[in-house]
Amino acid sequence: PTVPPPADGRGAVVGVMADSATGFPVWGAAVYFTHDTVIGTGRATPRRELPADTTRRDGGFALRDLPAGRYTLATDDLDHFPMRRVVVVHAGQVDTVVLRPRRVVGR
Repeated sequence: PTVPPPADGRGAVVGVMADSATGFPVWGAAVYFTHDTVIGTGRATPRRELPADTTRRDGGFALRDLPAGRYTLATDDLDHFPMRRVVVVHAGQVDTVVLRPRRVVGR
């Protein structure tokens, strides 16, 4: 996704979520920040003070107007295992991530 340049002292994270086996976009998944550790299983607890998004049909998402810093990004989708990844948000920049979750067997 394309986003406008961030405001002074702020940053943004944009990306795409695609199935690890097929490469097909994952749409309708929640993407959010958490205080939970990167090492963990199951759904993480969202940070309410930071933006969240839902992936679109192309798997794209955008998290805008973030203070610079280090965060744990989490995903939640019924057909894929939850993911957590550390991202570093830089002031004045739009950082890009690619998320490749594994599909839950049988779904």
